Amino acid sequence: MAINKAWTAISMKRCTRELTAMIQPGAMAYGLVVNDPRIVAFGGGMPISRDGVNYIGGIGGSGGTPEMDDECCLAALKAAGFKTEFPKFEFGKK
Repeated sequence: MAINKAWTAISMKRCTRELTAMIQPGAMAYGLVVNDPRIVAFGGGMPISRDGVNYIGGIGGSGGTPEMDDECCLAALKAAGFKTEFPKFEFGKK
């Protein structure tokens, strides 16, 4: 699960927790997780970046609640000197 969270975070260039609302019935990305089984749409995955523009990978945590997994990812990113604040996703903006 952690590998898929990391993959989702870097492929979407955002925290996996942001996808939860986006995949609900009636939302813009409804059905997204059916198209690719690697996509994880709950907390525990974050993109890795030093500047918030250039991304080098993703980090994923698994084994706790999504909130606990997020905390572990944030601690690891902070310890390694990477960005720990992420802009809110808006469609149509890079």
